[in-house]
Amino acid sequence: MELPDWIGQFLLAGGGGAAIAFGLFRFWGQNWIKLQLDKDLETAKSEISIHAAKRLRLQDKEYEVFPEIWARLSDSRASLESALVQFRAMPDLDRMSDDDFEKWLEGTDLTDEEKQIMNSSTDRLSLYNKYLDYKALRKAQENYLEFQTYFEKNRIFLRPEIRMKFDKIGGLLKECWTAKKVDVDQTDQTNWGGQVDYLTKAFKVYTDEVKPLMGELEEMIQGSLFPENEGAKR
Repeated sequence: MELPDWIGQFLLAGGGGAAIAFGLFRFWGQNWIKLQLDKDLETAKSEISIHAAKRLRLQDKEYEVFPEIWARLSDSRASLESALVQFRAMPDLDRMSDDDFEKWLEGTDLTDEEKQIMNSSTDRLSLYNKYLDYKALRKAQENYLEFQTYFEKNRIFLRPEIRMKFDKIGGLLKECWTAKKVDVDQTDQTNWGGQVDYLTKAFKVYTDEVKPLMGELEEMIQGSLFPENEGAKR
C-alpha cells in the first residue's frame, strides 16, 4: 500500500515518529474500522436472509397444511354433531306385521347378527335407534382419528397459538364423543355420583365450547392466509 502524500510531506518537514505513528493509526485505523463494519453488515444481512428464508419455508408448509387439517377437523365436528343431534323419521316398527317387518329389515344395512336380535326384540324401535347411534358414533370416531392423525404428523409446522386451538378443540370433541357413547351404552343413565345426563353434558360442551372455538380458529387461519384483510379491518 502506498503511503499517503501527507506522510512524505510531514517527513520532509521534520515530523516526529510519534506523530507519524498517530497519523498512520488514524489513516489505516479508520479504513479497518470501516472494513469491519462493512463485514458485520454483510454478515447481518446474510443471517437475516437465512432466517427469512427459513420463515418463508415454514409459512409455505403451514399454508399447505391449513386446508387439509381444517377439512379433517370440519368433518370430525360435523359427524360428531350428527351423532349428537339426529332427527330420524322411521316407521312404527313395533306395530308392523312380521311380514312387513321382515321386508323392511332386509332393506337395512344391519349385520346378520343385528337382524336376528331385532327379530327377537320386544322393543324394535328403541333397539334400531341404538344401532343407528352406534353407527353414527363409529363414523364420528373414524373422522376424529383421521383428523388427530394428520394433526399429530403436522403440528410442528403450526404456530403455537394455532396449534393450541387445534389441541383444545380435539380434546373437547373426544370429550363429547365419550359422553355420547356412555349415554348410548347405558339405559338408566346413573353413575356413582347420582343421576347423570351424559347426552345433555355432551351437547352442552359442543355448543358452549366447541362451536365458539371453531369460530376463533377459523378467524386465526383466515388472518394467516389473508393478512391484507387484517390490515383493512384495523
